[in-house]
Amino acid sequence: MSNVHPKVARALRAARYAAGGVVSALPATTSNYRTAPTKVLFLGENSATVDKDKLARAKAMEVEGQDRDAIWNETGFYRDGPVMRYETDDRAYQGPDADFLLGPMWRVAPHPEAQAAYPEMGRTVWKPGHPLQMLDAYGYHQPGLSGSTVTIRNNLSDRQRRETSIHELQHDVDSRIPGHAQALFRDALKPWDQRELEQRANNARFRMDMTPEQRRQNPPWKTLGSQYRTYQDMMADQEYQRTRAAREQAYEAERARRQVTPIESEGLGAMTGDLGGPPVAWRKKQK
Repeated sequence: MSNVHPKVARALRAARYAAGGVVSALPATTSNYRTAPTKVLFLGENSATVDKDKLARAKAMEVEGQDRDAIWNETGFYRDGPVMRYETDDRAYQGPDADFLLGPMWRVAPHPEAQAAYPEMGRTVWKPGHPLQMLDAYGYHQPGLSGSTVTIRNNLSDRQRRETSIHELQHDVDSRIPGHAQALFRDALKPWDQRELEQRANNARFRMDMTPEQRRQNPPWKTLGSQYRTYQDMMADQEYQRTRAAREQAYEAERARRQVTPIESEGLGAMTGDLGGPPVAWRKKQK
């Protein structure tokens, strides 16, 4: 574990951002979720740090009709609506302090990789919210013409605050990717847990502590829609474990029977029981 106090490390990162310097990640440890190696946020092909060679390869493989699993395994990209997406490194992200004050993201909760991909994210205003004003949510993201605002309830535990921060950061990323306005329109009349934008933000939170091997074996579209809060919660559920193998076989058998293309396979998870969570009949509700 690093001998640098988290608040000191955060202050150093913020100072380096203000000076335009390079921010280095703290040493990763397996015992502390705040610095554990993770890949969380789903960035779009319009990001400043996108690997253009891998993106071109992913699109070429898609045109060739290759399986989305093959595209993911070779390039790290996957089709998500009108754009290709990829996961970014989240090891340096720690989230805001319990007593954080109103301020820009680069000072309150800097995320080096997200800010490099979308520099304007650093100017997103983060502010604490009073529990009595946020009885129905842990956090909010509000896009706007003059910039986005993220509000985080100020009485959360460290774990809740980081989970909520990841969720709202994904909303902030999505607001900068083509197709966001159309997604808002499609989501307008849907229940909260069925909204496209909410499911993606929940998926970012779900995957935040997965190891590289777990992420490789479970691509984003297979964990989308899980009603578990995290991957660890899902794997601890014995009923899920008993049925997982059967669902995986059903998924592969149905995909082979239909000979689906990468784009057509969008609905397979819902049809056979998604691999990111239990079938609808016995999903657990989040608390």
